[in-house]
Amino acid sequence: MASDTRLLLFPLPAILYPETTLPVHVSEYPNRLLVRACLEEARPLGVVWQRSEGELASVGCSARIVRLVRAYPDGRMDVLLYGERRFEILETFREAPYLEATVRFFDDIELEPLDEPLRERAIALHIKLIETIGKRPDLANYNRYRRVSFFLAAHGELSLEQGQELLEVRSENARLSVLVEHLHRQVGTALLQRRIQGNGRIT
Repeated sequence: MASDTRLLLFPLPAILYPETTLPVHVSEYPNRLLVRACLEEARPLGVVWQRSEGELASVGCSARIVRLVRAYPDGRMDVLLYGERRFEILETFREAPYLEATVRFFDDIELEPLDEPLRERAIALHIKLIETIGKRPDLANYNRYRRVSFFLAAHGELSLEQGQELLEVRSENARLSVLVEHLHRQVGTALLQRRIQGNGRIT
């Protein structure tokens, strides 16, 4: 049975996925205190998407601060976060200047083996997207991740709403299925934009 854990919360207008990194500029005073506490005590924190109206998503991702990139004289910081495990928020509270929560970690529930053809299809579409927009993909990246869906999501032009929905899915195959549909649309859009830029018109 899963046990509950107390975690410092770091609300952000972004989605962090397991096994991926996220650069963050820390400017607000409570968040500076939170980051300092985590750096000094080598504590994890919980990244959770904060919607524009201030509402927090119910599922987030724990993270480690793997690098203090820059410290500014006025106390602001640039840090690099590394995503670890997903969690659901059970209760939030504020006993310090920053937000804390009782959370429950969870992992995927796989009822069937990984669909390798589906995985390869998602990777192929992502490579096609990167090439279509004029960049060169690092092919080694796709074999570095145990769950490649999170890497694809982090670099797949998902909206925040789409990214949050994918973060909450508890199956690699299900995430890959969603990503194949999304990346197929993105490739089509990128090809159309390149055609317009090349010809100046659509024929």
